[in-house]
Amino acid sequence: MIRPYIFLFILLFFTRCKTRISEAEFEKNVFDEIFPALLVATCIDIRKYRSPPPINYNDRNFRIDEDGNVIIFDSSLVSKKDLQNLAVWKLQMDSIDSDTNKVVIGFNPTLLPIVEEIDYARRFLRDTVLVVRSTSSLVLPFKKDIVIPPFKIVTDLKQQEKNRLSFSRILFNKSKTMGVLDVGFTCSGNCGKGYFVPIKKGFNGKWFVSKVRNTWIS
Repeated sequence: MIRPYIFLFILLFFTRCKTRISEAEFEKNVFDEIFPALLVATCIDIRKYRSPPPINYNDRNFRIDEDGNVIIFDSSLVSKKDLQNLAVWKLQMDSIDSDTNKVVIGFNPTLLPIVEEIDYARRFLRDTVLVVRSTSSLVLPFKKDIVIPPFKIVTDLKQQEKNRLSFSRILFNKSKTMGVLDVGFTCSGNCGKGYFVPIKKGFNGKWFVSKVRNTWIS
C-alpha cells in the first residue's frame, strides 16, 4: 500500500520541478524580448553628455523664458569665439550619431532577485496578494557581443570595467501580464543611474517597457 504513495510523491516532485523550469524559461523569454528596449531606456551614451560650451550673454541680447531657456535676440552681440566653440560642439554631437564605434558595456547574465523597494514594486501589479518573489538567481543564456546601436554588450567583465549594466530578476504578477525589475547602469567608472522599470504585456502578446522611474544617480 505504501508504493502507490511513493509513486505519487515522485510524480508530484518531478511535476513541480518541471513547473519551476517552465517559469524560469518564461522569464528568460521575456528578458530576450525586452532586452533591446531596456538598453534604450536605461543605458547612457556618455559621449553625448558633454555640456555645450558657455556663452557670455548680457542683458542686451538675451532673455530667459518661463521654462528657463535662453532666447538670443541678436547673435551678433555674442563673441565670435563663443559662437565658434558652440559650432564645434554641435559638429561633435552630430558626428556621434554617424559614428560606427559602439559604446561597450559589460553585462553579468546572472540575475539576482529583486530586493529594493519591493513594496513600491507591488503597486504596479494588480493581483499583488498572490505575487511570490523569486529567491534564487537566474542565468540568462546570453550570447557574447550583442550589438544594439549605439551599444555593444559583452559578458567579459574584465574586458569592460567602466561601463556596466545590471538587471534584477523580474517580479511578475500572478497572471504574468505585468512585471517590474531594478536596473543599474554605471558609466566611465564615476557616473551612473538606477532605474525601476515596469513592463507590461500588450494586447498583441508582446512585452514592452512602461514608464521608467529613476531611483538613484551619481
